[in-house]
Amino acid sequence: MIELSEFLLKSSIVLLVFYLGYWFLLRKGTHFRLNRLYLLMGVLFSLLIPFFSFQLPGNNTSEIFVTLDSIDIVAGNQLAAEKTHGFADIIQLFYYLIAIVFFARVVMQLYMLLKLFTQSEIETVEGTKVVITNKKNAVFSFFKLVYANKSCRYSADFHAIIKHEQVHIVQKHSVDILLAELLSIILWFNPFAWLYKKSIKENHEYLADQVVVNNGYSANHYQKLLFEQSTGLHLSLANNFNKSLTFKRLNMMKKIKSNKLAKYKVLIAVPVIIAIVVFVSCSKELVNIEPVKNEDGIDLGLRKKTMAISEKDTVFFVVENMPQFPGGEEGLRNYIAQNVKYPEYARVNGIEGKIYVRFVVTKTGDVDHVTIARGVDSILDNEALRVVKTLPKWMPAEQSGKKVNVWYTVPINFSLSEKVVVTDEKRNTAGIKDNRKMNLIIPIKDALEINGVSNKKVSNMVKQMPDYPGGELGLRKFLASNVKYPEGARKNKISGKVFVKFRIKNDGTVDKVSIIRGNNPDLNKEAMRVVKLTSGKWIPGEQKGNKVNIWYTVPINFQLK
Repeated sequence: MIELSEFLLKSSIVLLVFYLGYWFLLRKGTHFRLNRLYLLMGVLFSLLIPFFSFQLPGNNTSEIFVTLDSIDIVAGNQLAAEKTHGFADIIQLFYYLIAIVFFARVVMQLYMLLKLFTQSEIETVEGTKVVITNKKNAVFSFFKLVYANKSCRYSADFHAIIKHEQVHIVQKHSVDILLAELLSIILWFNPFAWLYKKSIKENHEYLADQVVVNNGYSANHYQKLLFEQSTGLHLSLANNFNKSLTFKRLNMMKKIKSNKLAKYKVLIAVPVIIAIVVFVSCSKELVNIEPVKNEDGIDLGLRKKTMAISEKDTVFFVVENMPQFPGGEEGLRNYIAQNVKYPEYARVNGIEGKIYVRFVVTKTGDVDHVTIARGVDSILDNEALRVVKTLPKWMPAEQSGKKVNVWYTVPINFSLSEKVVVTDEKRNTAGIKDNRKMNLIIPIKDALEINGVSNKKVSNMVKQMPDYPGGELGLRKFLASNVKYPEGARKNKISGKVFVKFRIKNDGTVDKVSIIRGNNPDLNKEAMRVVKLTSGKWIPGEQKGNKVNIWYTVPINFQLK
């Protein structure tokens, strides 16, 4: 669904183009029927065009993700699921309040018309129903009814007034006015919306005046009649007989009819209008996407221009109607926040951070292909994956009237209300002993690299990932028990995070151990040493029944307290 701000911007642009075209090309001409058609098209285009979206050939090259605002999960506190209301929310609320005021104004005028109708006499004059009121209202028409006060009804010139109002009725000018009112309610902040409505009403009067004068009524006498009827109640919702009583309207009656070639001026506006329609409708989305890297700058290799979940099913990044979660964005935020459980191990070891979970909302509304686009730690990553996989059915996305698959990304921010400092005394079970207290955090990151999918090549596209005895916790304990804080680094108070990359071969051994992002030579060397000790202990990964090689990355954070 199109965002409100995007709709208002596009609608305003279209309206501005149409108004400028009318002002410079058609306003001074006397082809009032053509002017009416042009102005009416402007209203319809500005209200409808923003909802249409299409792509020019060759424009579908960008990778775009739908990304929800971050959902904060706070350990030890109430879940922070509520979305904060910023300046943009206040502006949007203000917009709706003013729009409601203008809408209420229209409703009040409809009520006044109904009240006049029910409390007044009704006569039929020259085939037209006339509501005779006791109020000092000006003569006006609304759809098939003409409203006139008693003094006007029995005046000698009422015949000319009826002829004027019959033009409004026959040509259904009230429909134009209702559309113009709708436009001014939606775009109340745009002065061109009000100028546009004024132009529509003025053109209506030009049309009606032209018919009366062409039927033989004296232009001078008719103008005098307009002056005589210049007072009384006016309703913006109706076609008022004395509306726009200006020299411009009076001069328009005497103006020589424009030649036939003048009507073709509108053709000058056609290419401009087409260009602006293309401009506001082409779906070259402007979306801010953070680089798919972890917070330490490690690229996770998710740069793809096209993607498919199977040979038959294409997954879209941007569609006309995006998928909707039951309850909308707020419902999605609340569901995730209420169902996420902060892992105890992560809480005790002070592990926190933002995780981007990417998944496909299928054309049946199911959630599928849930993956980590940017992770923090496998324990937090797995919890985020677990919750997202439990999401109920969505309302599927649509493209060109068909339900389609769409990629969606949700950031989940795991945050500790109080930082947990782990000392050697608290980690005796992990075998860490040192005369100085250390905070040694060893999160395991499944940041894997793709080099192929065969038995001899390194892959991460496997059905069964490699496993360490005791699982994730077992690997953590082994590394924590065997790592030794280098004495030189400890004396010089050197700390930092080291990323060790290695290959888990199809026989469970480890080779090609290297530093992809290091800190200090002593820390780098110690991190590589302890990772090499895991060689031969892994259960290799499998793909299609064959054991395969897998790249694995472990961030080891050396910290002194």
